[in-house]
Formats: sequence, structure tokens, C-alpha cells
Amino acid sequence: RASAVIVVRALELRSQLTDAGRWISSVLVAQIEEILKAPSGPEASMMELAVGQIVNLPVSGGEVLVSGNQRIRARQTWAELPEKGKRYLYFVGVGPNQLFPAATQATFEVTDTTLRRLQRNAKGGIDKDGMDPGDAFNAIRAAANVPRQP
Repeated sequence: RASAVIVVRALELRSQLTDAGRWISSVLVAQIEEILKAPSGPEASMMELAVGQIVNLPVSGGEVLVSGNQRIRARQTWAELPEKGKRYLYFVGVGPNQLFPAATQATFEVTDTTLRRLQRNAKGGIDKDGMDPGDAFNAIRAAANVPRQP
């Protein structure tokens, strides 16, 4: 279960080699554009969320420069990396001053007309169910008892 559901705009993907140097881990720096479900109960005191707030979301994979000029890109074979400037719907867990994806398939790219899952579906293809973002957002708000938006 997600503690919060947010829509963010990707500002930057900061990537670095892991300590062992065998993988790339990243942080998506993003700005909250909408809060569809805010944390409640004990989680609400762990981290406050607000529209306009800059948040960091962990991402597996990324791109780094090594040896000064060689670009290395790593990603899970079943997932796309978020891109600067695009909007994303995140189902997140909340910890002390941190957010983390609530599930491996809980990230969607948001366009004006559709939601697109960044992770591959069980059949191996990218899930393009074409759900209208406004309908999806209102369904999430209803499930979280948040008033509908026009």
C-alpha cells in the first residue's frame, strides 16, 4: 500500500556508481505538481509534502561518465529511466524525511492524454493502457477520500 501518491515533474537525474562500482544508482530530483493522496497517521509526521516542493526519489540505474569521457548507461531490462522535463505519477512510501517507490511497478509517465507505465508488464511489453490521467487521478483521490478536481 502506498503512503502517498504524487505527480512530479522531473528536474534532474543524478547518477553515481555504487560503492562497489558494479552498478549505477540515481536520484530523481523532482518538483511535486499534485498530491493525490497525502500521508496519514504516523507517516504524516515523517515527512510533510506540499505542491512545489522539491523531492528526491531513488531510481535504479542511470548514466555516468568514467575515465573522464566514457559514458556508461545502466538500467533494469524491464524498466525505463525517468527523463528531465517529463511528468510522472509515483506511488510512494514515506520514511523519516524520505520517499521511496511503494512497488516496482508503481511509476507512470503522465502526458496530457494518457498514463504510461515505465516498467514492462507480465507479457514483456511496455504497458500502454491509455487511461486518461484526469480519470485516473480522480479515481485515486476517491479511494483516498480526497475531493475531485475539475
